Formats: sequence, C-alpha cells, structure tokens
Amino acid sequence: MKEETAVSNRVDSLIRAAEKLSIVNEILRHENQGLRETLIDEKKRRKRGKAMGLSNNDRPGEAQFYSPTKVALVRAKAAEIEAQKEADRLRVQEEKARKQIEKEEKARQVQEMKEIRAREREAKKRAREEELQAKLAARQIQKEARASKKAQSKSQPKARQKTAPLQPEPPKQVKLPYARSGQRHRWL
Repeated sequence: MKEETAVSNRVDSLIRAAEKLSIVNEILRHENQGLRETLIDEKKRRKRGKAMGLSNNDRPGEAQFYSPTKVALVRAKAAEIEAQKEADRLRVQEEKARKQIEKEEKARQVQEMKEIRAREREAKKRAREEELQAKLAARQIQKEARASKKAQSKSQPKARQKTAPLQPEPPKQVKLPYARSGQRHRWL
C-alpha cells in the first residue's frame, strides 16, 4: 500500500509539473506574439518622411512659411530622385541578368567546343587505326607475295647467267696539281 501511494504521489507530482510547464509555455507564446506585434507596429511608426529642405537655415528662429508651389517642386524633385534610384536598381538587376545569360552562353559554347574537339580526336584516331590496318594488310600481302615468289624460285632451278670475262680497266691519268706560280708539283 505504501508503495502504491509513493508511486501515485510521484505520478501526481509529475502531472502537476507537466501542467505548470505547459501553462508557462502558453504564457511565453502569447508574450512572444505580443512582442512581435509591438515590434512590427513600432517599425511602421518609424517610417517617417524625409526632410524636404524647405527650411531657411539663415534665420532659424523666425517663423517660416512655405508656398504650395515650393512644396510641389520639392516633392517632384524627391519623386524624381526616387525614380532615378529605382531606375539604377533596375539597371543593375538587368546587368546582372545579362551577365548571367552571357556566362551560361559561354559555358554552353565551351562545352560544344569540347564535344567538337573530342569528336575530331576520335575521327583522327579512327583514321590512324584504319591507316595502320591498311599498312599491315599491305605488308602482309607483300610478305605473302615474297614467300610465293621464293617458293616458285626454289621449285625452278636457276639458270646461270653467263658473265663476260673481266677486262682490266685502263689506268687513269693523274693530273698533277699546280702551285701558285703555275708550276707543277712533281712529288705526287
């Protein structure tokens, strides 16, 4: 009985702890959500207009009045500056896109050139192989022709050719070299 009550007490304490943790978790979630909403509202409030530059800094203490035409001119100038910034941003984006397209095109061309070179190498290799095979076939044919000629010459006795008797060659005349003076040297 004591064991059951000890176990049930432990289980009860675990259940209470889990309930407390879930309640604390729920409170923290609501607080977090409220803080997020407050942060978003604060950011919205901080979006203020920019100074238009109408104030006269020469006389800061005096009351200043602005005509509607001056205000309209300053607003038009601010809109023009904003449009210029937007145009610059768009130009930069277009330039990035153009460069990316050029990069992809160049990569595609490089890949095509690699493929063309590989095909050319393959064609040259095949041509060399065919040329080598043709040379080997020609050598084999020549070898067979020589072997058949040799076999025919062995089967037929050789007819001896009559040679003319050798006659001695007439002696060559040796010209003696001349010296600078025009006289012949006799020692040769």
